[in-house]
This record gives sequence, C-alpha cells and structure tokens, in this order.
Amino acid sequence: MTQPLELQDTADKPTSSPLGQLNQLFHQEYQHWQNLAQQKIATGEIPVAIRLDDRLVLVLANQEHVYQINTDRYHELKALSHIPLAIYFIVARSPSDLHSLSAIKEQLAALSDILDALNVYTDPIRCALDELAESVSVNSGVLAYDAVKDFARHLKPNFQKLLAEAADDEITQLMAAMSAIKLIVGDTEQCAEMFLVICGGHQPRYKQISKQFFERWLRQETNSDTETTHRVIYAESCKTLDEAIKLVSTRIVSANLGEVFLHSPLSLDEDVLGNAGIAAMDRLLNN
Repeated sequence: MTQPLELQDTADKPTSSPLGQLNQLFHQEYQHWQNLAQQKIATGEIPVAIRLDDRLVLVLANQEHVYQINTDRYHELKALSHIPLAIYFIVARSPSDLHSLSAIKEQLAALSDILDALNVYTDPIRCALDELAESVSVNSGVLAYDAVKDFARHLKPNFQKLLAEAADDEITQLMAAMSAIKLIVGDTEQCAEMFLVICGGHQPRYKQISKQFFERWLRQETNSDTETTHRVIYAESCKTLDEAIKLVSTRIVSANLGEVFLHSPLSLDEDVLGNAGIAAMDRLLNN
C-alpha cells in the first residue's frame, strides 16, 4: 500500500544548488525573528486576543484570561434557527415520511418553556409543519416546490428574529469581554497594538460577527484602517492558542520586511507572488 501524499517542506529547495542552502538560511533567520516576536507576546509587550470556539482568550504576560462569548442562550437560538433547514432536508429526502414532522412537533411542544423564554412563538411553526404535511399528503407523497416556498415564507419572520437575537447576544458578550480586556491591558497605546485572531473555519460566514466586531473596535482604538487590517487576523483551520500566537508573530515579522522592502507593513499580509501572478496573467492572456 502506497503512503498517502503529504505536504513537503520546501525550505531547503532547490536541493541541487547552493541556493537551497541560502534559502534554508533565510528560513532559519525568519524563525529567529519569529521567536523574538513571540517573546514580546510572552512578556506582555504585545497583547493578543484570540476568538477560540465559544470563548475569547486574552494572552498577556504568560497569563490567559478567558471570557465566555457564546452562551447557552446563543446556542438555543442558533439551534432553533436550524429547524426549517433540517425539516427541508428531511422532507426532501423522504416526502412520504410524515412521522418525522410529527416528531418535530412533539419536540417543539416539549421545549415550550425554553421557547417562551426566548420569545419564540410555536404556533406559526406548527401551522407551517401541518401545511407542509398536508401538501405532501394531497400530492401522493410528492414534495412540491411551492409548498417548500410557502413553508419558508411562513417561518421567515420568526427565524430572522432568532438570528438577530443570537447576533445581539454574541455582540453583547464581545463588548463586555473587550471592556474587561481594556481594563486588564490598561495602557491605551498597548491596547492599540493588540492583535485579534479569529479561529474560523472554511465557511466564509463562520465567526464573521467577531471579525466585524473586532475590526470596528480596533478602528476606534487606532483610528487607522491600515492598523486594523494588519492586526485583525481571520485564521482558517487555526485550532490552538499556540497556532494563533505563531500567526501573530508571522504577521509582526512580515510587517517589518514589508516596510523595508515594499514600503508598506501590509504588503506581506497578502500573497505577493499571487499578485505578481495576476499581473502576469493579464499580460499573457491579453496578448
């Protein structure tokens, strides 16, 4: 059985040339400056706030201050907003299986206390479920597209409200956490130098609320679009505090190199080679 393909380290390439040794030297020096940047984070000179799963973590002077952002209420609201999507999947997969719709109605009835506390009204949901089931029955077990559209239309106001309340809940918690973080950091200039990392996923919308909130918060602190762009990092596939801190150290070193060689601290926040590739495609394809 062949070994699965894995990413290769290309730091020492080209291997058949002294250029490979020089390239390795560059990467070693880059790592040295990354380590220096991480020391600044460790000593508290540069604060880093990391949006990690349901929590926001301030890393400052080798201490971790943890704030709960997504509460049980947030998850209840978000779970409720998924109900229409789940129902659509169930009915689209097996329209004649009306037992699943009845089970959902029973579950909603059992959740009446939670729903009342969230100001969610179950009658429109039950009515929409009944209409959807009736449509499938009269159409000999076939799911009509119009029935799905009607179902979504009836539930849209209720579930838009759920999403809005979930967003309000998250932003309220973020505001409280950042206010507490400002008090801990203390120094206004040090706050303006804070890096904010959002450990997101491959879905572009995932944790976008936090990203947008941090951008607005840091823009108010720095009064600078450039600093905001540089210091707010949306990190796909970043799963740990160590990975987030390494990303920040990379951003710090890249800013130094970008300022010296490309006249902008933001230059290396982008894919410079990729940008050159766009220009090359324009030249080649236009010809």
